[in-house]
Amino acid sequence: RVTATAGSSLRRAPLVDVIGFGDYLTSTTSTSGNTTSSFDAERASTLDVEAFTHVGALRVGISAFHTVRNNPIEYYETTVTDSVFVTQADGAVRIAGAGAQLAFRDAADSGFYLRVRGDTYTVAGGAAARSAGSASPASGASTATANAIAGTLPDLFGVGQIGFRQTLFQGDLIADLAVRGRAWTAMRSRVLHPQTGLLVVPTTDVTNTAEVPASGVLDIVLTARVRTATIWFLYENALSGTNVMTGNVMVPGYPLEEQRIRFGVHWPIFG
Repeated sequence: RVTATAGSSLRRAPLVDVIGFGDYLTSTTSTSGNTTSSFDAERASTLDVEAFTHVGALRVGISAFHTVRNNPIEYYETTVTDSVFVTQADGAVRIAGAGAQLAFRDAADSGFYLRVRGDTYTVAGGAAARSAGSASPASGASTATANAIAGTLPDLFGVGQIGFRQTLFQGDLIADLAVRGRAWTAMRSRVLHPQTGLLVVPTTDVTNTAEVPASGVLDIVLTARVRTATIWFLYENALSGTNVMTGNVMVPGYPLEEQRIRFGVHWPIFG
């Protein structure tokens, strides 16, 4: 079986991107003295293709996606303390990826089940950023934007879950206990700018950005579906803060919360 989906979106720069936000956010258009946006609208198009087959209780699949961001608007770190800047690249940045997935008894009502998936990414294209108040590209390498964005993604990202599901009380209760994991290779990731709350692209001339090491997260997941309601309990990042793993991060300087407990109820009232 093969499925394909496509989509397109249009994003216009908000006013804060045009005029900046004091010393915290500098815009490439803010020095032009014109409060009307000189940013073009960012257009994005996506294409996702997936193919899979069943061999008994085994499901094997492959997938690929391609995203094109035309005139992408991005936020970048600067050498000035507490300051970031926003700019737009002329041209397109293309993000492509491929993945493989394997599932065993994933839809079974009772018994053990397993599902794993791995993805890889690549970024290409791009163009130099616009100079202030100008519609023409500024000087610089044509791949600068693509290279900067590429560093924010891991080369490989994987997720997996193994669990046991049991149907009880003539189908009124479906209990599911599972161990879920996520893992990624080293990356530069994005850095948090506290003053604006933005996750921005780190730049090579800023020395306080460190690479995020390869790591992973292990969660324990317990769900119970009682007719139309689902009760869930999560013990997240169970290995962090133990002898196995001292900690893990996805954003430099902000460790993932260790051994966090979350629970809740999902109960659709209508439909």
